[in-house]
Amino acid sequence: MSEKAVGRIAIIDALRGLAILLMVVYHLGYDLVAATILPYGLLNNPVVDGLQVFFSLLFIVISGVSCSFSRNNLKRGLVIFAAGLAVTLGTWLFNPQMYVKFGILHFLGSAILIYTAARPLLAKIPPKVLRVICPVLCAALWPLLHLRFNVQGLYFLGIMHPEFASTDYFPLMPYFFAFLFGTAWGDSIRGGRFPRWFYAFSCLPLETVGRHTIWVYLLHQPVCLGVVWLLGCIL
Repeated sequence: MSEKAVGRIAIIDALRGLAILLMVVYHLGYDLVAATILPYGLLNNPVVDGLQVFFSLLFIVISGVSCSFSRNNLKRGLVIFAAGLAVTLGTWLFNPQMYVKFGILHFLGSAILIYTAARPLLAKIPPKVLRVICPVLCAALWPLLHLRFNVQGLYFLGIMHPEFASTDYFPLMPYFFAFLFGTAWGDSIRGGRFPRWFYAFSCLPLETVGRHTIWVYLLHQPVCLGVVWLLGCIL
């Protein structure tokens, strides 16, 4: 395509919608396994684990790309982070022993706010450089997700205490670098520098979901728990 700014791009909404729907399916499966309606091995295996990581990263990268299309990233970040706090409150009321302390919404809200504040500095780094170093840093910091440290209160960074637990957990390290990887592509996509098929793609159902992901995320868990309760009654 010619190098000119384009409006809303359907494939970005569709990919975001696909990622959030697969996240909902995974969470439903998690609830069904926890309720012993489905066998443990159906969800906990290398294939499902790999797919869960892939689509979570896809969702985060797309969120980074979307920073180039947002009219107000500050407002966007604050709204998403506030939604994350609502999830924390709701899950804590449901189960004070196991609730969401720093989930995907907390992470995305924080990442957008950090990116907004650091954008003048990040603008000095060529996008091609960010596209190389961000995946490397994300991979290098990935082991943090499996390590524990005798330090309290830094779980949002990725430094977990041995007693830390959260039903949904996306710390800034390593995921912030996946988010930055997305921002490094945003201006190129918005400038129309991707192939024509990228801008011609359309899938209305996924696009519709992708435009309302925050509401899908906020409402999906009560729905999933309702499905589990109904299946439990039937079975």
